[in-house]
Amino acid sequence: MSNFTFLTQEQCFENDKLDIFKKRGSAAAITDFSILLGGYVSIFYMDGKESLENRTGFYWTKTNDREYNVFVNWCGSKHWSTVLNRDGCGRISLPFSDIESIPTNGKKGERAEDGILEVEYGYYPQKAAPKDMQLKLEQIFKSGKLVRTGNGYTTDLRKYNELGERFEINRYDEYQYCGKRYVRVESYPRFEEKEIQLSNEEKYKIGDYVWVEVSPVKWLVDEKAKIMITEKLIFSGIQFNNTNYYHTEDFDKTDIKAFLDVFFSKELEQSRDAIGIDEKMLEETQTRRTRLQKLNPDKTK
Repeated sequence: MSNFTFLTQEQCFENDKLDIFKKRGSAAAITDFSILLGGYVSIFYMDGKESLENRTGFYWTKTNDREYNVFVNWCGSKHWSTVLNRDGCGRISLPFSDIESIPTNGKKGERAEDGILEVEYGYYPQKAAPKDMQLKLEQIFKSGKLVRTGNGYTTDLRKYNELGERFEINRYDEYQYCGKRYVRVESYPRFEEKEIQLSNEEKYKIGDYVWVEVSPVKWLVDEKAKIMITEKLIFSGIQFNNTNYYHTEDFDKTDIKAFLDVFFSKELEQSRDAIGIDEKMLEETQTRRTRLQKLNPDKTK
């Protein structure tokens, strides 16, 4: 069993409220990947910054209350929902024993202006590629020339409104192009009657395929509580539990905890070394190219 978990309502709102929430609030931005999987995306923005990338969603806690489960809504307030819902997101938390044991992708964390320590740990699909890259990747993919890395990311094949159905594995293969990695995701947004606009400013409807870049996951570190949480809502479309019966002490037996243990914990780390090597090679190539240009300047008009 992995140590990945969710926060309690006390850590989000009450006596044990995390220091990072006291400074930044408990609302969180939703990734394009989560939106495509049916996650609820609001009309509210993080820190009042009105950009598509800053739109908020809601995420689960592991606290049961009033026969429903508590979640943090798009404004950072307390709300309730049935555990059958699939449009809630996962904002993952990970406890650590001391500051030196915090996992990273190899680089030390940096402190933001508000003093919060931020680290990058793991890789996951997050942001939709720009329009020109969407067209390029799709063209190369259909020609059969796009290279698979051998990695992939698991989601639930069930749609957000199929509440009575159990989890069914759906896997998105990871592809590599020009030193970056992508997955090709079939769009099934929460507001199915409308097109959904992603952070690349393009609009998509149900059934459209969208290329989403695999990028480092940023975590916020609460040094007092010795816990780190993802900055953004990293996935959606996974039922908290298929039976509408849940108590806080049973979190380790839920469907969403099984997803964290069986799939997320492994897929988060699968590209750490490989992507690090890719980035290093790309940097070295660019350095060599610059040196060659200095040694052999182009003097043609």
